[in-house]
Amino acid sequence: MMVCGAVWMRHEVREQRLDAAWKSARMQADTMRVLVDGSWNRLDPALEEVLLFGPVQSPLPPPAFFPGVTYAVVSAEGQLVETTGDLEPFRSAGLSLPTPQLLHADMSSDAMRDGPTVTLGEVPGSPLSGRRMRTVRVDVNILGWRSKSTPQRTFAIYVFATPLDAEGAVAAVDRILLPAVPIAVLLVSMVAWYATRRALRPVEAIRARTASVSAESPKERVTVPDTGDEIAALAVTINETLARLEHAGEMQRRLIADAAHELRSPLTVLIAGLEVALVHPGTADWQDTAGTALAQGRRLQRLTEDLLLMARIDAGLRPGAEAETVVVGDLARAVAGPGVPVHDDAGVTARVVRADLERALRNLIENAVRHATSAVTVTVTGDGETVRVLVADDGPGIAPEDRERVFARFTRLDEARGREHGGSGLGLAITRQLAGRMGGDVRVVDGPGPGAHLRLTLPS
Repeated sequence: MMVCGAVWMRHEVREQRLDAAWKSARMQADTMRVLVDGSWNRLDPALEEVLLFGPVQSPLPPPAFFPGVTYAVVSAEGQLVETTGDLEPFRSAGLSLPTPQLLHADMSSDAMRDGPTVTLGEVPGSPLSGRRMRTVRVDVNILGWRSKSTPQRTFAIYVFATPLDAEGAVAAVDRILLPAVPIAVLLVSMVAWYATRRALRPVEAIRARTASVSAESPKERVTVPDTGDEIAALAVTINETLARLEHAGEMQRRLIADAAHELRSPLTVLIAGLEVALVHPGTADWQDTAGTALAQGRRLQRLTEDLLLMARIDAGLRPGAEAETVVVGDLARAVAGPGVPVHDDAGVTARVVRADLERALRNLIENAVRHATSAVTVTVTGDGETVRVLVADDGPGIAPEDRERVFARFTRLDEARGREHGGSGLGLAITRQLAGRMGGDVRVVDGPGPGAHLRLTLPS
């Protein structure tokens, strides 16, 4: 930034000095025009005759009369009548300027105008060698304007706007900036380095503390600085993230332990039955043994499928099927079968993935059938915006304090602790996750009679 500022300052100084040189050249050209008008008006006739018929000479006083001004005078014949000393070396280098415009006989001078941009040749030792300069032009008329019978001589005066003053100013700025900018950059860099190190010291403490968090010490937290700034907010966010990671780790460990416990039970029954049959092959009922093994194998299959589905839902994986408009009552009848009555409002539909809704309905109905004493009913209603599916049974019901706990994974209430009767404990947990994926929810609600009443709500 400082280097850019120095370059900009150097450019501005140069442009301002070049503009000043151009304005000065215009002022000098106007002064020369006025001087010519006044001086040639007072000549005596004898001098007029010499000037008219003698050698062509400049209408201006000697260059010493205009110190610091670079100019040249060109006659109507294209002759370079006069130049200042700094332009003399360029006569031999082919300095060429346009001839003056022929003025009316009654005009002493023409208006000041912008002249051509001139590029000087290469002259060793001259400060103007190879320079490109703008000029101001004034055409002047001597003698002829005083009388129509008097011949006239016309000259063009070119005043040059040289860049030497601008380059001198830039050189002065360079002498200041060249040593100052590196020193300033170094000083600012050191201050910035120190300030950054000091400002990031709390961040380093947070980093070191976060690095010490491991699976063996998941409860470690970073210290929140009492500053109330972004660093304190960062520490709070890290602590919240660590808390979520700790909770996720606990859930994962609990899931692994529960899954291992659930898988161990059917495996134990399966292995024990086969071992007994192998030890006593003559007395073993192989058909009963095969039936028991098949039942336990199917139980393992269902549990594995439930675990796989739950893992996919947790990972955010969507089914490959697209959402479609489903008649909820018809799908509920297909899932429930002939033994479970389904009461529905005709034409109630929901736009969902059919496989997700089918699995959710199956879990709710199978759960109700498993706990019902004698009857299970399914009721489907809709109001154009929301679809509600109520699955009710006449079983022991669910206590108010257990209405959320039943949707946790591997949860069985006391009445359903028998694994052969109570299932794996994943059905309702999967149903709630599927309902959330469809934009709805499932809850235990109060009903008109005894038993459990579970209501699935979906947007239509």
